[in-house]
Amino acid sequence: MFRPDKGQKVFRPIFLRYKLVMKFGSTLLLILTLLFSSCVGEQNFFAGKGPQSHEIIKLWWTLFGIASFVTVTVSFFLVRGALKKNRDDSVNDEALGKGLVYGLIGTISLLLVIIFSTLRLGHPPEYSEGNFELKVVGKMWWWQAHYYDPEGNYLFETANEIVIPTGRPIRIKLVSDTVIHSFWVPALAGKVDMLPGRENFLVVKADEEGVFRGQCAEFCGTQHALMSFYVKAVSEDQFSKWKEKQGKKYKRIKSHALGERVFINSGCVKCHTIRGLGVATDAKYYGPDLTHFGSRSHIAAATYPNNKGHLGGWILDPQGAKPGNYMPATPLSGKELNALLEFLEALK
Repeated sequence: MFRPDKGQKVFRPIFLRYKLVMKFGSTLLLILTLLFSSCVGEQNFFAGKGPQSHEIIKLWWTLFGIASFVTVTVSFFLVRGALKKNRDDSVNDEALGKGLVYGLIGTISLLLVIIFSTLRLGHPPEYSEGNFELKVVGKMWWWQAHYYDPEGNYLFETANEIVIPTGRPIRIKLVSDTVIHSFWVPALAGKVDMLPGRENFLVVKADEEGVFRGQCAEFCGTQHALMSFYVKAVSEDQFSKWKEKQGKKYKRIKSHALGERVFINSGCVKCHTIRGLGVATDAKYYGPDLTHFGSRSHIAAATYPNNKGHLGGWILDPQGAKPGNYMPATPLSGKELNALLEFLEALK
């Protein structure tokens, strides 16, 4: 009876120490798994398609290296202390002095990291007044993009899909007329908040062509998670053609006369503008401009692909597709719905 009791007293603390080590290792593995899960996909933090994103990636790896060193060092002493036999729990002056020194070193290191981070990210791409300005407005829960010429004259607006030329900086004015949002395109630049009553600015530059997903990075209500958008970087020639096409007004097509009447008579025109057909009259519940709606790849702020199936479901039951949004249901017959879908699809 004596030996098992003695063995149990020795085994139990050792078992608890190894259990602590295993818990720590499992937690660290989980953190690393979640951390690197953002390394793939169209909203890729590590894509690095612009000068600002390159700087952010360099800074991230630098901070990751520092944090890894600190983690390994602290873990070493933690495990060493947990497995150490004959530990002395008393605190003497020497141990207290070491603790103060280590704390001071950590504080100075954090201050140096803050200074380094500020200097690293404090230089956006150079912007000249000859480049045009783009204004993005944060709505509930979608994005409105206004385009201007180099002289500042308004050209047109679009929604949830922003097209920019490659190879030159684009100055984006960021505002919100509802609540606080945050504009973030991980592959191109860092986050910038959008505050009601205040204008913030972001200069982005795409080094190569591509489609980059963006996201609201500030909780803004029910559909914050589904408030996304796309930035399409194209060549100068493609951008000029796209801009010319977007500036054109709608021209009536006889084959879509029924769809046009449904759009007007069902109340869509109250919230949605189609230049050349009708201008939205409801300022409070103003929706996206639909003049070239058929050319967009997604609907509902990049929530669903732009096809007849998703669009039909969105028109009939927008709350079922994206609860909390301001668009009301539009009851239509099968014939009316098909005519409206074909009409919207033709708006390119």
